[in-house]
Amino acid sequence: MGSTTLRTFDPVEKIWKIFQEFAIKPWIHFDAAWGGGVYFSEDAAFYRKLSSLSDSIVLDFHKFISAPLLCSVLLVKDKSVLVDEVTALNGNYLFTSNQNIKYSLSLKSLQCSREAYAFKLWLMFKHHGLEHFQNLIQKYYENQEELINKLSDRVLYVVEPQYFNVGLWFIPKEMEVKETITDYTAAEIEKIDQLNLAIYDQIVKDGFMKINSYHFNNLPLFIRIIVDHGNLTTDIIYEIVAYLYKIYESVGSSPCKSLI
Repeated sequence: MGSTTLRTFDPVEKIWKIFQEFAIKPWIHFDAAWGGGVYFSEDAAFYRKLSSLSDSIVLDFHKFISAPLLCSVLLVKDKSVLVDEVTALNGNYLFTSNQNIKYSLSLKSLQCSREAYAFKLWLMFKHHGLEHFQNLIQKYYENQEELINKLSDRVLYVVEPQYFNVGLWFIPKEMEVKETITDYTAAEIEKIDQLNLAIYDQIVKDGFMKINSYHFNNLPLFIRIIVDHGNLTTDIIYEIVAYLYKIYESVGSSPCKSLI
């Protein structure tokens, strides 16, 4: 549910149909650690319905709504699973024999006595309210749309943007921007890789902004920009894009680079 590298969402319904076809009853777990922000989006109803298929879901609230670190949540359909599994550990260095199982939260948490993390999360929602986080997630989607609108046709997206991180390749000037990266020859792919590596290296050297880069399935290195920040304005996004194309122009025309 929102992979870290490509921010894509698995086709859960299609996978579920395969289970049904072969009469398989697996434990279905949704890893929404990064993609859990979608539950607060305009599509929330769809994902909540989809999540009814799962036996467990994990969400890392520190990743998408700026909660304190380690504000992770594991939701299970059958809560007895947690009680049975955690108490079965019975670590004598963690628990004492006179703990009241009914009231001891440490016996009902994978983090043992560190239940204060859940309390921090509860306080966030109590103070700000659900609507605040819905608006925040909506702002992230607007950031993504604004970034894409300002990028020119000299980029090729790794996959269609679905979440808050946008992965793209800058394509050398002399090349046509094709439909997918696999439409290029091996020599062209090498040039694309060199260009994007040079762009990323220059960004790191300048220290103007913090972005990621990534190699995926032996494809060229691509630039990954994450826009989950509520204070990003249109002007800032425009400044980021202008900077990226300034680097693109300087690196792409540099005679010391083997790009053309």
